[in-house]
Amino acid sequence: MSIKNKVDQDNYVDIRKVFKHLLKNWIWFAVSLLLLCALAMASLKVLKPKYLVSSSIYIKDDKRLGGQKAAEFIQSFSMFDQKSNFKNEMLILNSSPLIRQTITALELETEYYAVGNFMRHEIYRDAPFLVLIDSMHNQIVDTYFDVVFKEDGKFTLSAKSKDYKTFNYSLGTGKPSTKEFELEKEFFQSAVIKGDDYHFKIYLNPEVNIKEIAGNRYSFKFLDREKLVRQYQSNLKVNPVNAEVSVVQLSLKLESAAKGVDFMKALMDLYLKKNLERKNHLASNTIAFINGQLDEISDSLSFAESNLEEFRSTNQVMDINTKAMRILERLQQLEIQKSTTERAYNYYEYLDDYFKEGDDYSKIVVPSSIGLNNATINEFIRDLLILSNQRNDLISRNQQKGPFFENLQIKIENLRNSIIDNISFSKESLKREVEKFQDQIRQLEKQVESLPKTERTLVGMERKFKLNDAIYTFLLEKRAEAQIAKAGNLPEHEIVEPARVLEKVFPNPKIHFLLALFLGLFIPAIVLVISNVADDRVKSEQELTEHFSDTPFVGSVVKSHEKESNLVVHDNPTSIIAETFRSIRTNLSFFNEAGKHQTILLTSCIAGEGKSFVANNLAVSMANLGKKTVVIGFDLRKSGQFQGFKHNAKIGLSSYYLKDKSLEDIVYNTGIENLHFIAPGLVPPNPLELIGSGLTGELFDSLKTTYDCIIVDTPPIGVLSDGYMLMNYADVNLFVVREKFTNQKVLGNVISEVKQKGFKNIGLVLNASKLEGKKYRYDYYNAYNNPK
Repeated sequence: MSIKNKVDQDNYVDIRKVFKHLLKNWIWFAVSLLLLCALAMASLKVLKPKYLVSSSIYIKDDKRLGGQKAAEFIQSFSMFDQKSNFKNEMLILNSSPLIRQTITALELETEYYAVGNFMRHEIYRDAPFLVLIDSMHNQIVDTYFDVVFKEDGKFTLSAKSKDYKTFNYSLGTGKPSTKEFELEKEFFQSAVIKGDDYHFKIYLNPEVNIKEIAGNRYSFKFLDREKLVRQYQSNLKVNPVNAEVSVVQLSLKLESAAKGVDFMKALMDLYLKKNLERKNHLASNTIAFINGQLDEISDSLSFAESNLEEFRSTNQVMDINTKAMRILERLQQLEIQKSTTERAYNYYEYLDDYFKEGDDYSKIVVPSSIGLNNATINEFIRDLLILSNQRNDLISRNQQKGPFFENLQIKIENLRNSIIDNISFSKESLKREVEKFQDQIRQLEKQVESLPKTERTLVGMERKFKLNDAIYTFLLEKRAEAQIAKAGNLPEHEIVEPARVLEKVFPNPKIHFLLALFLGLFIPAIVLVISNVADDRVKSEQELTEHFSDTPFVGSVVKSHEKESNLVVHDNPTSIIAETFRSIRTNLSFFNEAGKHQTILLTSCIAGEGKSFVANNLAVSMANLGKKTVVIGFDLRKSGQFQGFKHNAKIGLSSYYLKDKSLEDIVYNTGIENLHFIAPGLVPPNPLELIGSGLTGELFDSLKTTYDCIIVDTPPIGVLSDGYMLMNYADVNLFVVREKFTNQKVLGNVISEVKQKGFKNIGLVLNASKLEGKKYRYDYYNAYNNPK
């Protein structure tokens, strides 16, 4: 086999072999599945559940801030028309100010628990007591306070913490503490419980019977509100239902389903309330502005009315003549036009001063709300209010450093400059109109001077009264319209689906058991595969023949789980093991011509591979065939190779090499027909030199004249080099390989070295094999030879 083919074969993964290996170890899969399924069942009982709470709301993109009753007013003046950005509304729903207000409204900063034997579980809404904190005082957060009530109404409070954190709910700030805190004391209900870092009272709920809860353990803890806000922000998902509609779905996962529903309801209510407040903001500003104008004009109207009545009473004059009436009506028209123009001019003065004072544009009054029909200014201010509200939302969420905020600032500044320029132009135009009206009024006043004094005075008083009355009436109408618009306002958004619990999302039995099934199969599979890949031992006959296909395979010796003797072929000739030795004996005949003498050497890589067991039983099998056989124990460093035979352990090969004994003196009869053996004898000081002497050749020559088959049992060739010298005298060199014991790399190195030295007729024998794929043949053999 070429090196390239050898590498390809090593890298090839036989899926069937892997699957077969896994199937053979099915017990590990069964144990793993049982353990993980039991763990899944336990987790379903121990893990805290989580519920999915959901709600949806319709958000209008183009919204008119007016009720239906005031639709005509709103449409004509475009007073409350603002465009809402859909994405901005989604951000507002998940903004920290809105979530913070929701948490505060529901008092979620305090959590209550019932304490069991092994764990605590939250009792939202069902706590038998209430904790009232002093919001101005620092409070320990994330530390459990344990409460045990007694029948006399007292309770024991205990807590312990180190390196804790405190939070001030009034200031909204927290700070760490390096102090150690411990509390265990008895208190009466409603007693003040106060320390350096805590201050609160505990009240028993009126509907709770103290005897029913006496002895039960409860606990509570205060939470860092800002941390809680971040948690809710992270858990709350705000997403559009789809791209076709303006409906947003809110979803939240919490351990308490009731708390999730309450939070979602409160969040939606606060959002709609704030939305309505934003809608009413312009109307409120308009009403406040008109009220200020009414306060100014009401004094002038009262004064003019009083003077008119007093003059008529004093001078006994009730009406004026026709000519004076015409002049008065014309003056009145001009005065109203002039007054309207002056109010417009004053409004622009108000706007000019407003822009000079600061950059908060939330209190600007839209021109159309006071009857000014400047379409350009109206549009600019509406846009400015929208951008200002967006900027305020970003500021409330601390997002001033983002690119969107910078772009918003640029848009606001550009719009502000455009409005200021438009104001300057409008003021100049209005100033010219006022002067024109003033000239016309002066001409009419000259005509009034030609009237009698009494009529002239009456005309002047009537003129002032009717002017103030007209202005006052106009302002009252505008205020009434604004109040109607405000009263008719409804939130622009609408709840589509109220808050409800959709499902229990954790723990999910289906997912847990599927995960248990997957891990129960995956873990043992990966462990078995890795261990099999990492295991470099010869694991089967198939693996041995595949990896060493260039070395002849002689046969396998089956592994028996029964207690067998060392000479199993002799003691139990009908056994499966005896049959495997007969199969090896048959295969060895192909290494030699029929009828020719045969010398068979058996060696191994290391000790413990069953070399001597194979040698002795192979010799018995040869003797049973009628061949005169001798087994030579050439492992001169060990003297216990033939403990199963009766002999003098001190007389053996070492005696022959030292010439203390002749060949006939060291050959022992085994008591088995045609089978003799030569023991190693005493351990000599120089075994290698003795084997390398000429006496070894004389020994083999002498034995070949007497025996048909010589079995040579040598030391492990991977450890000692004695076997290399003895291979010169052998016709067949067999390597005994033990299944799941012999290392493949060591075996490969030894065989390569033997071949490099020029030795031929090398064969492999697999010992202690389970005969995977062939065992059924021997099972049939066993059933045939041992019928019941």
